[in-house]
Amino acid sequence: MAFLAVYSNLPLVEVYKCDTDTLSAMTGPLVEASAKIACSQSDFAPHYLESIIRSLGHDAKANIFSDTDIMDTPFAVKAGLGELGRSGLVISPWGAQMRIMEVFTNLPLVPDKPIDFGLQEFCKVCKKCADNCPASAISMDDEPSEVDTVVKSIRWFQDGKKCLSQRLAYGCSKCQSVCPWSKPDTLIHEIGRMVGQNPAFAPFLVKLDDFFYNRYPEGHATGEWAPWR
Repeated sequence: MAFLAVYSNLPLVEVYKCDTDTLSAMTGPLVEASAKIACSQSDFAPHYLESIIRSLGHDAKANIFSDTDIMDTPFAVKAGLGELGRSGLVISPWGAQMRIMEVFTNLPLVPDKPIDFGLQEFCKVCKKCADNCPASAISMDDEPSEVDTVVKSIRWFQDGKKCLSQRLAYGCSKCQSVCPWSKPDTLIHEIGRMVGQNPAFAPFLVKLDDFFYNRYPEGHATGEWAPWR
């Protein structure tokens, strides 16, 4: 699944949604394999878009996922692809399992706008990503605060060094997988997403997610999950 949005004319932001089942392993080699496959596949998308824009007679340059020249999270939020969650990830109404890429272009475009589907208020109550983070890298504070990183922003603090150390040593997608917004795209969850936009229902939905998926869910074991069988 892919999404496109525009933040001014620079850049055009593109999102590739990762496989929910494999990331549900949460830790270990299956997560690493899934992440690498998703990253490899998503690297093709901006080049396709670049070639299309160039064929229309405009300049374009793909900025693939593996490129580190740009901090893409602020662009994705400004372009309306999602909101910034407690985990530090951009979370869309369909979840947190996303890879973000950009295409720089002078093609005249109509900018998109940021969206508000109630995530910030939901994150204040939920804290599921912080509870399940094996590296204790995600803030448990009730309210976000001003964090001075590359730019000052109001957000929950997330320790990038702890997170990266955990991911490099063991492979990890827990914050993506346990997020209630990341659950399978069914009618029930679509209703839940609609209800979740009202902050008053956030505590109920968190308890509902805990009931069906456990507060501290266990991931798939690599040997027990083989989709090719």
